[in-house]
Amino acid sequence: GLYCQNPLFRDLLRVHGMKPIAALGSEASYRGVFRPGDTLWEETEVVAVRASRSQQGRGIVTLRDRGFNQSGDLITDGTRSILYERRA
Repeated sequence: GLYCQNPLFRDLLRVHGMKPIAALGSEASYRGVFRPGDTLWEETEVVAVRASRSQQGRGIVTLRDRGFNQSGDLITDGTRSILYERRA
């Protein structure tokens, strides 16, 4: 599930007490080519956090993911939003 999908989710729960509940949507674009044998790495940035307007005790976090190849070239860029349970 979402908990084991990304180390960021584990950190949101362990460090900040934010339990991911559901993926709300994502957008991604491919900016370059990657091939078998390439070394890929990703950066994830928290770009927004807000309380849910419709569900008390829950919030929405928006993340930006950027993927790079071994030369440092940007090959993917996208955002995703996650519904999470807020700590008391």
